[in-house]
Amino acid sequence: MVAIPTLSLLLALAEWAGPVTPSPHLLLRPRERERDPGTIMNFNIAVIHAGASVQVEAAAGPGGRVLYPGFGRAHSSLGESVITQWGSANVIWLQVNDSSPKTLLSQLCDLLAARPLQGLVYEEERPPPTAWGPLAPMLEFVSAQTGLPIVAVGGGAGLGRMQQESGSIFLQFSSSTSLQLEVIFKILEEYDWTTFSVVSTRHHGYQDFLSVVDGLTDGSFIGWEKKSVVMLNVTDDPGGVRTRRLLKENEAQVRLLYCSQEEAELVFKAAWAAGQAGPSHMWFAVGPALSGLGMEGLPRALFAVRPQGWKDKPRMRIARGVSILTHGAVALRRDYGASGGPNFVTNCMTESNQTHRVRGRMRYFSNITLGGRDYSFDSDGYLANPVLEVISYTPGKGWEDVGMWENGKLDLVYPAWSRYGPFLQPPDGAQHLRVVTLEERPFVIVELADAASNTCIRDSVPCRRPLNASIPVQDPPKKQCCKGFCIDILKRLAKIVGFTYDLYLVTNGKHGKKIDGVWNGMIGE
Repeated sequence: MVAIPTLSLLLALAEWAGPVTPSPHLLLRPRERERDPGTIMNFNIAVIHAGASVQVEAAAGPGGRVLYPGFGRAHSSLGESVITQWGSANVIWLQVNDSSPKTLLSQLCDLLAARPLQGLVYEEERPPPTAWGPLAPMLEFVSAQTGLPIVAVGGGAGLGRMQQESGSIFLQFSSSTSLQLEVIFKILEEYDWTTFSVVSTRHHGYQDFLSVVDGLTDGSFIGWEKKSVVMLNVTDDPGGVRTRRLLKENEAQVRLLYCSQEEAELVFKAAWAAGQAGPSHMWFAVGPALSGLGMEGLPRALFAVRPQGWKDKPRMRIARGVSILTHGAVALRRDYGASGGPNFVTNCMTESNQTHRVRGRMRYFSNITLGGRDYSFDSDGYLANPVLEVISYTPGKGWEDVGMWENGKLDLVYPAWSRYGPFLQPPDGAQHLRVVTLEERPFVIVELADAASNTCIRDSVPCRRPLNASIPVQDPPKKQCCKGFCIDILKRLAKIVGFTYDLYLVTNGKHGKKIDGVWNGMIGE
């Protein structure tokens, strides 16, 4: 068996890797006397926040504390504490250094050596511009070595994959890349966008991303067509020339993008320069690194999948993380007692195999409800019953909620095709028609989509029915398909002449009538 290096070795490697700035002070400096067993019922929770908004608040508060909404104040021998519904906790802020991991590791290891610590909350509004990569994998390693439970509450703080370090407890508010792709492919299926391409950099987790895409498409009876896999290296392409060329050579109009947030800015910039970011192309942002997407220059057609509450303020997410760790600590002590029991969290100098492991320790983070939401976690560290929101970017309006994924079911707020009009406008120079029809058997036959695949099969093509605002809708619209003699002629003409089309059913279902000099029905449309 290969020995796993201790954190002391990791610190040595980090120091060897490059220059380090002086370690900033802890906003609440631990004292040796605070390790007194008499204070053990007070829980200590560390917080790492990669962003400015919460830390400014913290610096202004007494003792470097933040009183979160829903928390009360209490006084203990440690000073001010925050109170959750399961107990009080001392919140200790750690700062992120932009140049080296050693600063953060030193703070965390000093803290673990100075006082008992029941967990760490990691919030990332925007990934820090570090040359050494994302923090989440490093924190997962820390958890595996020390037994420290970690809750990643910001979208960018997640791993985007299952835990890989044996013995780590890394809980994530964000959804896995696998689940995001499952939702995205349901959207593609809903709109019959069966042709797509994959655009990715080598950002951590990209191999899992590519593997999941293959798993969802290979052997599927839907008939997915993956045009290409475009691997980009934007860091070694400062002018973006190679990136623009690769994007322009990519024919598919639907693109699944996986990269870091910094890389996304460069990818979208190159996409605009290559004419690949207008209404002719639909982009889907995948992975935890693209959680914020608050940058300038987003494509005109962009989808993403986010966990419920993605709009919440960072301090609210941190508050929930503190509550979850407090819940776990209370449940653990209920089973093992306040002062006895195994040593669940050790310091950085302890061999990992000397840390006592509790089988099924994840069970202490189940049956948790906060603000009416279920925050129970499964054995992989993800929310057991996640509610995901499908969001779409609209120029001038920003991000809008357009759908929800709950209990394995996708519900779009806007019925198929009715929200955006003709999807995927054709590239410049192409001919695109909007074709209106009505049911007139055997010339035009309207049927529901296949129940098993939810797609149009055999000789049928998708045909939408626009919403009639004057008629109240009780049930959500169902996907429809058109076939028949006229549809066969339409498909043959499109192939011979070389045009694309959107087929839709007339709104009122009538041929049309002239009223006050204006035609309605199919003639009018």
